[in-house]
Amino acid sequence: MTLFNDTDLFTSGTEGKKTYDYPDLGLMKLDAFIPKIEADKYYNTLLHNTPWHEYQMPMYDKIVTAPRMIAWYGEQEEAGESSLPWTPELLELRSKVEKETGLEFNAVLLNLYRNGSDSVAWHSDK
Repeated sequence: MTLFNDTDLFTSGTEGKKTYDYPDLGLMKLDAFIPKIEADKYYNTLLHNTPWHEYQMPMYDKIVTAPRMIAWYGEQEEAGESSLPWTPELLELRSKVEKETGLEFNAVLLNLYRNGSDSVAWHSDK
Protein backbone atom coordinates (compact mmCIF):
# COMPACT_ATOMS: atom_id res chain seq x y z
CA MET A 1 0.00 0.00 0.00
CA THR A 2 1.26 3.48 -0.82
CA LEU A 3 0.40 6.67 0.95
CA PHE A 4 -1.13 8.56 -1.95
CA ASN A 5 -1.45 5.98 -4.74
CA ASP A 6 1.42 7.52 -6.72
CA THR A 7 -0.12 10.96 -7.13
CA ASP A 8 2.11 13.90 -7.87
CA LEU A 9 2.11 15.01 -4.22
CA PHE A 10 5.58 13.60 -3.55
CA THR A 11 7.01 13.47 -7.06
CA SER A 12 6.63 17.02 -8.34
CA GLY A 13 7.50 20.47 -7.16
CA THR A 14 10.52 22.66 -7.02
CA GLU A 15 11.83 21.29 -3.73
CA GLY A 16 11.35 24.80 -2.48
CA LYS A 17 9.99 26.35 0.66
CA LYS A 18 6.95 28.62 0.87
CA THR A 19 5.94 30.43 4.05
CA TYR A 20 2.37 31.63 4.57
CA ASP A 21 1.78 34.55 6.92
CA TYR A 22 -1.62 34.26 8.57
CA PRO A 23 -2.78 35.83 11.85
CA ASP A 24 -2.05 33.49 14.77
CA LEU A 25 -0.64 30.81 12.45
CA GLY A 26 2.81 29.97 11.19
CA LEU A 27 2.59 27.73 8.13
CA MET A 28 5.39 26.49 5.89
CA LYS A 29 5.10 24.21 2.84
CA LEU A 30 8.20 22.22 1.93
CA ASP A 31 8.22 20.48 -1.43
CA ALA A 32 9.88 17.05 -1.33
CA PHE A 33 10.65 17.31 2.40
CA ILE A 34 10.39 13.52 2.58
CA PRO A 35 10.81 11.75 -0.78
CA LYS A 36 7.84 9.60 -1.81
CA ILE A 37 9.60 6.23 -1.47
CA GLU A 38 10.72 7.15 2.05
CA ALA A 39 7.26 8.54 2.94
CA ASP A 40 5.60 5.30 1.80
CA LYS A 41 8.06 3.31 3.95
CA TYR A 42 7.23 5.41 7.03
CA TYR A 43 3.51 5.19 6.28
CA ASN A 44 3.50 1.39 5.98
CA THR A 45 5.66 0.92 9.07
CA LEU A 46 3.52 3.23 11.21
CA LEU A 47 0.23 1.87 9.84
CA HIS A 48 1.11 -1.77 10.58
CA ASN A 49 3.27 -1.44 13.74
CA THR A 50 1.42 1.19 15.76
CA PRO A 51 -0.79 -0.01 18.64
CA TRP A 52 -3.82 2.00 17.49
CA HIS A 53 -6.76 2.37 19.86
CA GLU A 54 -10.12 4.09 20.03
CA TYR A 55 -10.84 6.61 22.75
CA GLN A 56 -13.82 8.22 24.39
CA MET A 57 -14.35 11.98 24.36
CA PRO A 58 -16.98 14.39 25.64
CA MET A 59 -19.16 15.96 22.98
CA TYR A 60 -21.84 18.35 24.11
CA ASP A 61 -23.75 16.49 26.85
CA LYS A 62 -22.56 12.92 26.22
CA ILE A 63 -19.46 10.74 25.89
CA VAL A 64 -18.81 9.39 22.38
CA THR A 65 -16.21 7.19 20.73
CA ALA A 66 -13.98 9.38 18.58
CA PRO A 67 -14.28 8.60 14.85
CA ARG A 68 -10.61 7.70 14.42
CA MET A 69 -7.86 5.65 16.03
CA ILE A 70 -4.94 7.25 17.88
CA ALA A 71 -1.53 6.56 19.38
CA TRP A 72 0.33 9.00 21.66
CA TYR A 73 4.16 8.88 21.73
CA GLY A 74 6.68 10.88 23.71
CA GLU A 75 8.96 11.28 26.67
CA GLN A 76 6.98 9.89 29.61
CA GLU A 77 8.34 12.53 32.00
CA GLU A 78 7.09 15.31 29.72
CA ALA A 79 4.25 13.79 27.65
CA GLY A 80 2.63 11.79 30.44
CA GLU A 81 2.66 8.21 31.62
CA SER A 82 0.06 7.20 29.03
CA SER A 83 2.48 7.95 26.18
CA LEU A 84 4.31 5.21 24.32
CA PRO A 85 8.11 5.34 23.91
CA TRP A 86 9.38 6.82 20.65
CA THR A 87 9.95 4.31 17.84
CA PRO A 88 13.08 4.52 15.66
CA GLU A 89 10.94 5.78 12.75
CA LEU A 90 9.30 8.51 14.83
CA LEU A 91 12.71 9.55 16.18
CA GLU A 92 13.97 9.87 12.58
CA LEU A 93 10.95 11.98 11.61
CA ARG A 94 11.24 14.10 14.75
CA SER A 95 14.90 14.78 13.99
CA LYS A 96 14.11 15.86 10.41
CA VAL A 97 11.32 18.21 11.54
CA GLU A 98 13.35 19.66 14.42
CA LYS A 99 16.31 20.32 12.12
CA GLU A 100 14.08 22.11 9.60
CA THR A 101 12.03 24.14 12.09
CA GLY A 102 14.58 24.84 14.82
CA LEU A 103 11.98 23.68 17.35
CA GLU A 104 12.08 20.78 19.81
CA PHE A 105 9.19 18.33 20.18
CA ASN A 106 8.56 16.07 23.18
CA ALA A 107 5.50 14.19 21.89
CA VAL A 108 3.43 13.33 18.83
CA LEU A 109 -0.18 12.24 18.41
CA LEU A 110 -0.77 9.87 15.50
CA ASN A 111 -4.28 9.72 14.03
CA LEU A 112 -5.56 6.90 11.83
CA TYR A 113 -8.62 7.57 9.70
CA ARG A 114 -9.65 4.05 8.71
CA ASN A 115 -12.21 4.83 6.02
CA GLY A 116 -14.60 7.48 4.74
CA SER A 117 -16.62 7.25 7.95
CA ASP A 118 -13.71 8.40 10.16
CA SER A 119 -13.38 12.17 10.26
CA VAL A 120 -13.04 15.35 12.25
CA ALA A 121 -15.50 18.16 11.65
CA TRP A 122 -14.39 21.79 11.65
CA HIS A 123 -13.97 22.77 15.28
CA SER A 124 -11.98 24.79 17.77
CA ASP A 125 -10.34 23.05 20.72
CA LYS A 126 -10.92 24.58 24.13
